[in-house]
Amino acid sequence: MGQDGFIGEFEQMLLLAILRLNDDAYGVRLMEELDERVGRSVSRGSVYVTLDRMEEKGWIESTSVPAGSDRGGRPRRVVGVTPLGMEQLRRSRDALFRLWDGLDDALDPPGRPGRRRDPRASWCGCWKPSFRRRCGASRSSATFTRST
Repeated sequence: MGQDGFIGEFEQMLLLAILRLNDDAYGVRLMEELDERVGRSVSRGSVYVTLDRMEEKGWIESTSVPAGSDRGGRPRRVVGVTPLGMEQLRRSRDALFRLWDGLDDALDPPGRPGRRRDPRASWCGCWKPSFRRRCGASRSSATFTRST
């Protein structure tokens, strides 16, 4: 987390991966999840250093789980996100949404092959309720398209 109190990108990715993996969130599985989902190959050391730092900040908690025969008797450190960690994720998500608001066409122009409609979008195509009120769209004037 920077001096301004915002969560870092790698911390955010790890917290999200932990949420996705639930009770299966441990070092190697987190590395695999980041590689599979976002194509980011990370070292074991960077994962464990970041997990330690996030635990010190109170964003995650870890539990030692007895080892199976596949680990040679060594316990596994399984992590979970705390309420404080969830609050950090929400704060980061909200800040990013505010920055992204209105930039979809600049980064992904209409008509570009492969453009997908945002799944969070409302009937008028706006994904933030406050923006929907400002955009002036009405149900009668909205064009509905269904993606398959």
